[in-house]
Amino acid sequence: SLLTKFPHLTIQTNLIDAHFYVFSKWALEILEKYDVQDPLPFLVKCQYQTSLVSGLNVPSPFTLSLKMTSSHHTDQDKIKCMAFTLDDQLYCSRANDILSYLEINREIASGNKPYKPIEPFKKNAFLSDTVQIHVKTQIGSECIVGDHTKIGERCGIKKSCIGRSCQIGDNVKIINSVIMDNVVIAKDCKIQWSVVCSNAVISENATISESQIGTSYHLEANAVVKKDILV
Repeated sequence: SLLTKFPHLTIQTNLIDAHFYVFSKWALEILEKYDVQDPLPFLVKCQYQTSLVSGLNVPSPFTLSLKMTSSHHTDQDKIKCMAFTLDDQLYCSRANDILSYLEINREIASGNKPYKPIEPFKKNAFLSDTVQIHVKTQIGSECIVGDHTKIGERCGIKKSCIGRSCQIGDNVKIINSVIMDNVVIAKDCKIQWSVVCSNAVISENATISESQIGTSYHLEANAVVKKDILV
């Protein structure tokens, strides 16, 4: 059994699965043979139930991969599943919904994580040297503005990330949101807790809250979008 093979265990509760997996090509043969719907638990099971891989041409594990693990290994081990734990000086997080995606962007924009934005830090935010921001516009802390983006007069940007080559009109409010590259936002728009994908066009006086606007979507003037996904 697994406990017989590894009698001394260390259990941790502070790790999160990043849902990023690397498989050897021959692992597909195993999954195909058993028509597996959930591959990872099954491959882990194959480590100590060798009958599951009998008759299959499973090559010996690569020497390089074995050097990356502190786990005990014998020549009888046909399948080896290993987990890589990230060093505290590196950054990785899992975005599986809009809220977690927004949170990751805010974490990076805060400047407190090992991974820093590529834009220089100035005026309490990460601003590209090529941005054009009107003098009457306010950019708060924990914000990122990418290359060649233009922001009009009397705008307010708070805890948000704005991509490259965006055009933002006058009197636009953006709070806790992500605006991707090449987005056009007309005057008097209000966007909060939302993601606007690349090449989208937001017409004037639109209000967007807790929503996702898809790539190249054209939102009409005076629209009100709340808790919706438009693609």
